[in-house]
Amino acid sequence: MSSADHAGVQRLLRVERLQVRYDAVTALRDITVTVGANEAVALVGANGAGKSTLFKSIMGFLKPSAGGISFAGRSLARLRPDARARLGLGYCPEGRQVFPGLTVRENLEVAVTGPASSRPALIDYAYELFPALAERPGALGWQLSGGQQQMLAIARALMGRPRLLLLDEPSLGLAPKLVDEVLKRVRTIVASGTSVLLAEQNVTKALACCERAYLLEVGTVALAGAAADLRGAWEVKKAYLGG
Repeated sequence: MSSADHAGVQRLLRVERLQVRYDAVTALRDITVTVGANEAVALVGANGAGKSTLFKSIMGFLKPSAGGISFAGRSLARLRPDARARLGLGYCPEGRQVFPGLTVRENLEVAVTGPASSRPALIDYAYELFPALAERPGALGWQLSGGQQQMLAIARALMGRPRLLLLDEPSLGLAPKLVDEVLKRVRTIVASGTSVLLAEQNVTKALACCERAYLLEVGTVALAGAAADLRGAWEVKKAYLGG
């Protein structure tokens, strides 16, 4: 078992020796990442390190040139993105991407994949997770603040009741107070039964809300281990401060 795994944690996602290329450019090289059940794992690194590319590969939007991805013990190699979502993968992409012409409630309702009878409980869960949304259920997506749009994007990704949520750069463009408000929900989401793989440039905040972490640097895993151990690691300082 690698240092990036917790003893006794049931492995939910395994990315093994993944390589992804854009034409002649290798974007990811020999990437191995795992996420356990009921676990929050941070994927940190500077802009361009490969975090979003890894997420798109996990979801099936990019085809790896080598390596493999398995989820809940099943290979994802032959599964399209919609099949991966049905298997239990949730994805909240960078940039929020809420439906601007739909209300808060409609944004949530359209993402429910189960029976219609499950909608009220799921929407209540979203409002409990983000009370700011409960205060504006009839507001259109474009009328929300940046922070509220990010909350809505996360809540919408949870409407499919995923076993694992891929959360890509949720703090991007938010004021520090809103960053804290959004990221502290990671622990609440995990407590509700959904594991989280969090991609973040804000390394301090990401390491504070996750048990384990991987540092990506130019498409490779430069460091992996307990989040507490990574906080003072020289590799983290080098990636963010240079040198």
